[in-house]
Amino acid sequence: LILGAWMQIYHHLYTVLKTCTDHIQGLEDETRVAMMEVDIDKSAALWIGRLQSHGDNTRGTMLYNLVERTAIHFNQDHGEAEVNTRFLALLNDIRQVVADEKCNGGGTDASNTGYHQLYKLFHQIVGVMNIPVVQSIVHYVAIDADPKLIELYLLSVAPQLRSCNMDYFNYLVTDVGLLAM
Repeated sequence: LILGAWMQIYHHLYTVLKTCTDHIQGLEDETRVAMMEVDIDKSAALWIGRLQSHGDNTRGTMLYNLVERTAIHFNQDHGEAEVNTRFLALLNDIRQVVADEKCNGGGTDASNTGYHQLYKLFHQIVGVMNIPVVQSIVHYVAIDADPKLIELYLLSVAPQLRSCNMDYFNYLVTDVGLLAM
């Protein structure tokens, strides 16, 4: 469930980025802004979930709560986990770029400042989203959890490793046996 939600958040945020450069014939700028705002809201809803209180690691159902619970294992349980604070701040930054209508009338040329700002924010927020996944891997390895659970988390970050450095990814898979659980 959590990794499925993670992928949906990624999809919604990527859709915001893509919509910034898509100038569909006959689609008003206000409609495009509204479409991007809906994807941002969906991302926030999937991250926060329901029954969640600020900094609470005992209730909640989605990634915000996972981050709060994971923070305990890394001595980061001091109010709201830093990952949640950073994710929500970056999401608000994305919302502000969209609200300021910086994507309107653009395209993919160098003058489309909205796209360039969203591109940078998108990569920053994905990096923040990866933190609880990597922390979960470390925690589950440390407690000798079910190898299938560890493999599930590894599979969620492996494609990103591959896209960064194919040689290093191949080393991890063949020599280290990263995905040979």
